[in-house]
Amino acid sequence: MSQPHILLITSDQHRADSLGCAGHPVVRTPHLDQLAREGTRYSAASTECPVCIPARTGLISGIHPAVYGMPSYAQHFRLERPREQLLGGLMTDAGYQTALVGKRHWHRDPSCTGGFEQVIPIERCKRQQSLASEGWGFVTGCGANELSPSLFHLDPSLYSSNWIVDRSCELLLERDQTRPLFLWTSFVDPHPPIAIHEPYYSMYRDAELPAAICGDWEDSADCPLPHREHAAAYGGRLNADALRDAAAVYYGMITNLDHQLGRLFGMLQQLGIWEDTLVIYSSDHGEMLGDHGDAAKSSFYRSSSDIPMILRPPKRWNAPVGQVNEALTGLTDILPTLARAAGAELPEDLTGLDLGPSARGEEAAGREAFFGAIDGRYLVDDGTHRWLYHVADGSEQLFAREDRNELSPLPITAELSESYRQRLIQFLESASSPDVVDGTLRNDQRVAASDEQLRAANPLGLGHAGRHLRFAGPA
Repeated sequence: MSQPHILLITSDQHRADSLGCAGHPVVRTPHLDQLAREGTRYSAASTECPVCIPARTGLISGIHPAVYGMPSYAQHFRLERPREQLLGGLMTDAGYQTALVGKRHWHRDPSCTGGFEQVIPIERCKRQQSLASEGWGFVTGCGANELSPSLFHLDPSLYSSNWIVDRSCELLLERDQTRPLFLWTSFVDPHPPIAIHEPYYSMYRDAELPAAICGDWEDSADCPLPHREHAAAYGGRLNADALRDAAAVYYGMITNLDHQLGRLFGMLQQLGIWEDTLVIYSSDHGEMLGDHGDAAKSSFYRSSSDIPMILRPPKRWNAPVGQVNEALTGLTDILPTLARAAGAELPEDLTGLDLGPSARGEEAAGREAFFGAIDGRYLVDDGTHRWLYHVADGSEQLFAREDRNELSPLPITAELSESYRQRLIQFLESASSPDVVDGTLRNDQRVAASDEQLRAANPLGLGHAGRHLRFAGPA
């Protein structure tokens, strides 16, 4: 068979630093670490839009959300694009048996299959959980963005990560052996609710966990208004004990996901196709987890926007192993990478880049700058510095890339500001963005409310995806 089998694995809300191979001091991810040892980890990977729907739509289209017109959660927006130009359609037309197990969540109609021949949606698992709980709704009692840990009380076979791998293994056993297989195993974890069964619920309870990051700019007059508003809506200064409990279970969810991947990789080995399988692992965005007094995502601080990206090539590529590549990389790169490996013809309007050459150790085309966009928040990353711009109040921040925790913004001269502004303007004009008016970045010049007024406006900490726990007490 001339085409390799392909396994795409995605998680939801997995911080890039929460991997053993990325140097995390506590969380254990042996199988993802093994992928990195057998391939390439892209250490500067970011999401183009740090919230589920646009990030995932960028993945299946290969087009930056700002370019296709909706860098926002926007549940009712629909991307008009033929199935044969989406990831599943491209791979199906290239001769693959295509299947997706788990989460979709795209800027498409909920019935859209993305061109995949077979879809086993996560909604089936949720229905089984609800029936087992003899009721409907959130089976743990926690909302979809609450940093409130809960013990998953059902049988582990009904836990989403376990269920998704069970269904993926069934597909492997029943696959069409006359065609190469493209399987997308799409996890919901470690996205809240922060709930997992034992032993993962207690696995990191007594560990020395990293403290939340606190920058010297958060309480200054220069703190961007969108950050203050988001942090207030998602809890403001989170109670340290409650946050630590949530982080411990969050890491447990990641380790369970990794252990489930061990089962999936073992099945591929048992079937004798592991060596001939191209594997990519990534996530749609990160999780603030209390960093800078915030939770969830939706910003371009690195806890939210950095994502894991690992490419493990098939043995036939004879590629170098254990590489750490610092090229500016994004989710939109997944479609062209997989389509090229499959021999598919690429649409001409893609903004993503093929990672195949870099994984092979060859000279590869790269980006001069990476652009991020969500709801009037923008990022320009040129590989040495990250410049953030906020339409709400016209604020900007500049961080050196080596300031991984974004503790101290650098001073921005008028000349430096103009340089980054022109880069962003050029990108947004190419995307016909409404945030450029007469060649100038929009600035709504909103005035910052007091912390008390912000909290009063969001007494329950309501966000875009449901209820959010607001921890009380000292930081």
